Amino acid sequence: MARRLGVSRLAHTTLASIRRTIARWESTSAATVPDDRYQWVLAHLFAIRDERIDLGPGSELARLLLALQALGVAPERMAEIHDVVIAWAERQGRPALAIMSDRHLDDAEAVAEYRLTLAALSRRADITPFLQTHLSLAPLLEALQRAGTAESSPAVLALAAQGFALAGRLAFELRDDETARAHYRTAMARADRLSDGWLSAAVRTSYAMVTMHHSGELDDAERLAHQAVRAAMKGSSDVARARALSVQAEIAARRGLVRPVGAALDLAQAHMERPQPDDPGGSGLDPARLAGFVGLCRLLTCHGDAVSHLERASAGVPATANPVQRAIILADLALGYVRQKSPEPEASVRQLHECADLVARTRGRVGMQRIRQVRRQLRLWDGTPFLNELDDHMYTALLG
Repeated sequence: MARRLGVSRLAHTTLASIRRTIARWESTSAATVPDDRYQWVLAHLFAIRDERIDLGPGSELARLLLALQALGVAPERMAEIHDVVIAWAERQGRPALAIMSDRHLDDAEAVAEYRLTLAALSRRADITPFLQTHLSLAPLLEALQRAGTAESSPAVLALAAQGFALAGRLAFELRDDETARAHYRTAMARADRLSDGWLSAAVRTSYAMVTMHHSGELDDAERLAHQAVRAAMKGSSDVARARALSVQAEIAARRGLVRPVGAALDLAQAHMERPQPDDPGGSGLDPARLAGFVGLCRLLTCHGDAVSHLERASAGVPATANPVQRAIILADLALGYVRQKSPEPEASVRQLHECADLVARTRGRVGMQRIRQVRRQLRLWDGTPFLNELDDHMYTALLG
C-alpha cells in the first residue's frame, strides 16, 4: 500500500522494523501514536476488506479513526485522513460512504462512528454532487429516524438534529422543497430537546436561509432567524451566535432596515472575534464568510463600500474548499461592480465567468438565482462583445 500511495520511505522499511513499530502502537503500558506516514497508509488499508471499500459506521476505517482519536490525534488531522480516503475511493469509481452497516445507535462507540460519517458527508456536501451526498446520507437517516424516543441520549439527539438538517439542505438544493421542510422540522424537534441551544440555533439558521431563498417571502425566514438568535444567545457557541446574527442582518437588509442591519452585524463581528478552538459550532462561519454577509448587506442597503468587503470574502473562500459558497460570493461581487457609483460591467462579467463554471459543477440553487439577478442588471450593456461572450459561456456551461 505504501508503494501504491507513493510513500517511498515507508515502502522501503524492513518487515522487522514495521513489526517493532506496530508493537509500540499496541503497547499496553506506553502506546505511541502512528506518525503521519503510517496514518496515511493505515487509513487506506483499513478502508479495504475483501476487495470492498467500506467507509461507514461499523467499518474497519471508522474503528481505526476512533483508535487514532483515543491516541490523541487532532480532529483536524482525522478529518483530513477521512476526506483523503473518500476522495481516493471516488477516483476508483466507488461512491463515497455508500456501504454502511446496519449498526444500531446503541452505544457510545456506534454514536462516534456515525458522527465521523456524518461529519465527512457534511464537509463534502459542497464539493461532491448533491445527489451523491443525498444517496450516501439515506442509510444513516434510517438509523437516525429512530433516534427521537424519550430514551434517546443527548449525543444521539444531537446527531439526529445534524443529520436531518443536512438532509433538509440537500433536499432544498435538489428542488424538493416539501421534503426539505419535513427534514428541517424533524431536525428542530430533535435539537429543541437538548439543553444547549447552539444546535437549535444552527438548525433554524440554516432553515431560515433555505426559506428565504426558496420563495423570497421574508416573514417565515425572519421568524426563524429571530428564533435562531434567541436560541444561540442561550447556547455555548460564539460561531452559532455570529451566524444567526448574520442571517438576521441579511433578512433585515432585504427589508431595507438599515439600523437593525448594523446592530446585528456589529454583534456578529464581536462574537467572531472570540470563538474558542473547541467551539461546537465548528466552521459554520469564518471571517471571510462573515465579510460576505457584510458586503451583501451593504450592497442591499446601498452602502458604497460593499465591493471591498465582497472582494475580501472572495479571497478567503477558495473554490477547492467551498465552491457553492464561492459562487454566491462571486455573484454578489459581480452585482456590486454593477451597482457601485461608477459601474464596472467588465469586472462584473469576469466574476460571472468563474461563477458560471462553479454553478455548472455544483448545481447550487442559490448561485443560479444570483446569476440570473446579476444578468438582469447588466442589460444596459447588451450587445457588447464581453457580454455576448458571457452569454455564450453561460449557455454552454448551464444549459448546453
